[in-house]
Formats: sequence, structure tokens, C-alpha cells
Amino acid sequence: MVKLKDIADVAGVSIGTVSKALSNSHEISIKVTKKIHKIAREMGYIANSQARSLKTNRSYNIGVVYIDKSKAGLKHEYFSTMLSSIQETLRIKGYDFTFISNLVGTTKHTLLSHARYRRCDGVIIATADYYDPEIHQLMASDMKVVTIDHDFPNRTAIMSDNNIGLGKIVDYIYKLGHTKIAFIHGEMTQVTKDRLESF
Repeated sequence: MVKLKDIADVAGVSIGTVSKALSNSHEISIKVTKKIHKIAREMGYIANSQARSLKTNRSYNIGVVYIDKSKAGLKHEYFSTMLSSIQETLRIKGYDFTFISNLVGTTKHTLLSHARYRRCDGVIIATADYYDPEIHQLMASDMKVVTIDHDFPNRTAIMSDNNIGLGKIVDYIYKLGHTKIAFIHGEMTQVTKDRLESF
């Protein structure tokens, strides 16, 4: 495993300079920073996530709650696209993600305790029963949480416009000449209620 000392020896600089350059510190010139990054890449250097975590007090790991009662798993067309987008966005920002569950093997956790066990910097709730006491415990905690398609007070939410979306679908089908239109839905969530109202 390549260490900072190995890079420092090749670059002819101190370990401190290598550390600062790899963190893109303003204390190191752009020329030296580029040189050290190039050497690190060529040597196959991978930052030690535990060391970085100790230094920054961040894990660079985001928990994702994906409770799939339909058992469609990652083949679910809508959620697989969403999770892929979450993963790509986090990757660009230098983060990993971990699925958070309340059951790992045979050990029962709460969603919050699992997120803390995994040292998550925050949690994204992709899909869940938002009336579940464990979700409310997560929301009441100091954990940073982003919800999708459900609005909690004082939390960030990413909302779909279900009324307009459903309206456009029905309008399109109607313009094709169909007048007997049925609406089949899954669980009676707030999203489902919004869509039914629009329908």
C-alpha cells in the first residue's frame, strides 16, 4: 500500500507538503500540487478513509434508506434510476453510500442506530413508510436527513410534482381518444394520495 512517505520520497518534498497538496491546500503552489497528484496517481495511491475521517471528523459516507415492500429490489425502474443518480452525484462529491436497515443479519437495529454505527454524515430516505416510528426517531435526531417525496418540518425534501405529472399523463391518454381510464396504484402513501387527487 502506497503511503504519503513514499510519495514524498519520489517528489522530493516533506510528508506534510504531500498531505496538504493532496488536500488541495492553498498553502501549496498549484505547480507542486499538480506534480504530487500526478505522482500519487502513477503510484496507485488511495487515501486512507479512516485517517481522513479522524482528521476531518467526517466519514464521507451517506446512509440511504430504501425500504422496498414490493420486493422489486434494485430492478425497480423508478428507484433504480433514482439510486443510480444518488450514487453518481455522491461519487462526484467524494462520498460513498451505505444502505441503512433496521435488520442486519439477525441483529435488530433502529435506522438511526445503524446510521450511527456506519458513521454516516447524513441519510437520504429514498423510500419508506414515513409514519413509521423509526423514521420519526431519525427525523427527531441530530442526523442530517433528506427525504424524497415527503415533507417534514425543518428538513430538506426533494419533491416530485405528482399533480402536474399525473395530469399530463391523463391528458395525453385522453387526447389519444381514450375516455375509460383506470388508475392502478400501490401502497396508500402521500404520493399515491396526491396522484389520485390529480387523477
